[in-house]
Amino acid sequence: MNRTQCVLAALLVVQLALLGVMALRSGGGEDEESRALLPELEAFSPARVRIDGGDGERVTLLRGEGGWTLADPAGYPAEGQKVDRLLEQLSGLTVRRPVVSSPRYHSTFKVTEAERERRLRIWDSGGEAPRVDLFLGSSPNVDVSHVRLEGDDRVYEAQGLGSFDLRVEANSWVDRKLIDLPFDDVVAVRLRNAHGEIEVVREDDRWRLLSPAGQDAALDGAKVDTWVHSLTTLYLSGPAGALGDPVQGLGESQTVLEIRWRAVEADAEADPAPAGIESLAVAVGAEIDGGEGKRYASRSGFGFAVILSSYDAEKMTDKKLADLLPDPG
Repeated sequence: MNRTQCVLAALLVVQLALLGVMALRSGGGEDEESRALLPELEAFSPARVRIDGGDGERVTLLRGEGGWTLADPAGYPAEGQKVDRLLEQLSGLTVRRPVVSSPRYHSTFKVTEAERERRLRIWDSGGEAPRVDLFLGSSPNVDVSHVRLEGDDRVYEAQGLGSFDLRVEANSWVDRKLIDLPFDDVVAVRLRNAHGEIEVVREDDRWRLLSPAGQDAALDGAKVDTWVHSLTTLYLSGPAGALGDPVQGLGESQTVLEIRWRAVEADAEADPAPAGIESLAVAVGAEIDGGEGKRYASRSGFGFAVILSSYDAEKMTDKKLADLLPDPG
């Protein structure tokens, strides 16, 4: 065989190899068609959702008669819309051909029990075994992740699902707003803490000191505005559990904040009309062990304790009347 024949033979081998690769990628055309990754979600009503992270973190959500709750702390209300949105997102996931079909590559794509980004399991109301058991692995592109179903060696690329969608922090699944009020509607704030009691009321857009009684002090309106603004939107750091545990220090809390505001009632045929004065109270309890200054807190009408950051807790525990007065001179 001369040199020319050798070159032609080599080119033929390369062409055949390329054709083989293309055939494998096309899968005969059948696997190229998009199909639902989790069609079983249409066949049952999810009652328990568990998400495990790669470092031992975990969150479990349960559906009962009153809606979705956390398993830990037990009974704490979850935001049902967030859970339902995730389930809808999962139902819409589609895949095409598998990236690999051999278990020896599972670790590479991080879709094993030992190496994973997330593991998602979903149960129905009566079964012990999960109806959905999905590993979420590495992400080759933005908004694309490698996924594998337990018991199936095939690894797929799924678009529209990532670790961000499968949060393992409990506070990602609850309403984090402890207080959410319009500043302009606040008419009074009363605070009791270790420094005493402060009560301010707003009259004609000016703040007046009501307590301590007998104090003839002119308030610094800008300072009061800043403080009240900071109180009208407070976010919890996380849920803590049902009220009543002595460690929370909420039974006889030294620090209690009460806010009163002018509530309005929407009217379909007219502009919003005043509906009277409403109020809520927030109690701040003990510091959490090892929590870097975080504290337990509770809100009136809510049967669970929450966790406040030290920054937000100090707005109530450390505030003194002198902080609201004009600077000397």
